[in-house]
Amino acid sequence: MFFENKFDNPLFIAILLFIMFLSDNYLENIKFYSSQDLDSDMHAFINSNVKIKIPSDQIYVEKISRYFLNFLNINYFEKHESVRIAFEESLINAIDHGNNNDSDKTVLVDIDINKDTLKIIIENEGDGFDYTLAMMKLTESQDNIFQGYGRGIFLISLYTDSFYFENDGKRIVLIKNRESEK
Repeated sequence: MFFENKFDNPLFIAILLFIMFLSDNYLENIKFYSSQDLDSDMHAFINSNVKIKIPSDQIYVEKISRYFLNFLNINYFEKHESVRIAFEESLINAIDHGNNNDSDKTVLVDIDINKDTLKIIIENEGDGFDYTLAMMKLTESQDNIFQGYGRGIFLISLYTDSFYFENDGKRIVLIKNRESEK
């Protein structure tokens, strides 16, 4: 009776897919928590949330990105390839620039999706950065994008509806509305 209808639950399938993707030795280094609210009348997700904590090592980026795409698919978030670019840029920036590739530090990823909005929070344990200065340099000249300064922020701005920094630049919040995904 306990296992009956478990495969009808998209979150259960997402967790299984996640475990399959991380079946090698990565699973012991990743902690994740998940919760969902299900509208029993419509049988559609109202809110689904996943929190993932990973060491600052780029080896995890591809696997977490695949899990992220599966999570979006299961929650019926269409045209997710563009938001994947913003997600990966933010994750790589947190590992490279935020935590300086220090594998003793971690990156927290919090993905929240509801019927209207996808919200992604990526937070590192680094010293932060002056994001207002980075944004000004980016708007001063488009040439700065090609010189490697602000390219990630530029891509994030292209593929999200909005984004902002918190906690002295240690946390980025990405917003993508469902209505803009079409």
